[in-house]
Amino acid sequence: MNFLTEHGVQMPTALPKFLNSYESALLRREAWENEGKDPVVQEPGFLSDEALEAYRTGSDPYLYPDVNWYEEVLKKSSYQNRNKIDISGGTERVKYFTSFGYDYQNGIFKDFSQSQGYNANYYLKRYSFRANVDMDVTKTTLVKVSASGNFNEVNSPNGTSDLYSAISAFQNLPPYAYPIYNKNGTLGAGGSIYPLPQPGGIADLHGL
Repeated sequence: MNFLTEHGVQMPTALPKFLNSYESALLRREAWENEGKDPVVQEPGFLSDEALEAYRTGSDPYLYPDVNWYEEVLKKSSYQNRNKIDISGGTERVKYFTSFGYDYQNGIFKDFSQSQGYNANYYLKRYSFRANVDMDVTKTTLVKVSASGNFNEVNSPNGTSDLYSAISAFQNLPPYAYPIYNKNGTLGAGGSIYPLPQPGGIADLHGL
């Protein structure tokens, strides 16, 4: 009998660096002005002088947030392991070999949903088996019987099985769009200007 277990950690090799709210808002204002449009009219409540000063000083993180979505939503690393057990034996005329495996790979998202009693992260669980039996029926006849199979359990956020789409949902949000949580502890949410669902909110309520 042989037993093999392997454990590993996976992590992003590189992550993009984003501007903070103050820097982002300055560039957004400049972009609107270059188009000959009033930034305050285009993004009311986000690009006024008052808003920029609040972004710069961090005086009101709920009304004028500065959110690094990558740091808030992604873990620095995730865990994976592989386990396999092989059993072989038999007699001179009958020999057998069996193998059972279990692989687990966890996702990179933070586990927002644990408090809700379910797992909304990506993960893969794979169960596999293989069995071979060789029988010398006669001196000139060898019978071989084999069977194999696997079962995969794949979990993904509700509404998407595409990691790229899930990451894009918050990657395109400016850091000042809305806070992760409001003052009363409820989840922040987008408005008419930035209607994309808040990543933490998707995690808790819809499985992201």
